[in-house]
Amino acid sequence: MTDTSSRMIRVSGAALAAASLFSDREDTRLYLAGALIAPHPDGGVLVTASDGAAMIFIRDVNGYASAAWNCDLPKPLIAAARTRHFSVPPADPTVYFMGNTCHVIGFGDYGDATFVDVDEKTGTFPGLSAPDARTIHYGYAPPIDSPFPALERILRRSTDSPAATFIVNARLVARFAEAQTLLTRNITPGIHIEPGMDSEAIIVRPLTSSPAWFGLVMPMYQPRPTKGLKGLPDWMAPLITPTASTAA
Repeated sequence: MTDTSSRMIRVSGAALAAASLFSDREDTRLYLAGALIAPHPDGGVLVTASDGAAMIFIRDVNGYASAAWNCDLPKPLIAAARTRHFSVPPADPTVYFMGNTCHVIGFGDYGDATFVDVDEKTGTFPGLSAPDARTIHYGYAPPIDSPFPALERILRRSTDSPAATFIVNARLVARFAEAQTLLTRNITPGIHIEPGMDSEAIIVRPLTSSPAWFGLVMPMYQPRPTKGLKGLPDWMAPLITPTASTAA
């Protein structure tokens, strides 16, 4: 078993709730049952989750991770992470993993902030060793004792021209819309979809020049239609192409 005493993580509740939409809840692939939370070279953390068909990457610039950890996401933890305090402006809770413990805090009775900085000398988050007035959830959440897939292999892209058309599972794309709503509270999120080669994942990201997240969706391997008017079904042809009688 891995020594978890050094695990110290701080991450946005919204980021973790969005990542949970993509984790695999089946019992056969435990290494995909949570989210990988790892330090980012430019600061903050990168949160990654996947069920094998879709994957999301979320950058939390205010996050902290002592190392890369594959974190389990129990249902009570995610329910707490999805809550929001109706302050001005509204604030998301912050999730802390400390060893095998998870602590989700919101605003206390006196408007206490949810952000607690790490003490570099002790490697701990001061004041979070036990539940207090800010606590939304406190419980047992050990890391997953199995490595997350290597991101370098997943993210490799071809330099060839992308596929002109593609088939994608709409339910997977809908997850990204929900993730965008959780991360921005925008109830009408717009997303950009960029195809790769036939065998490559499709890139999904928000409509912004500096996105805080992006995702990958594996295309569906099904025969593409060869008839019809540029992708339209054959039965639309009479409505678009004039007949001899109407042309006269």
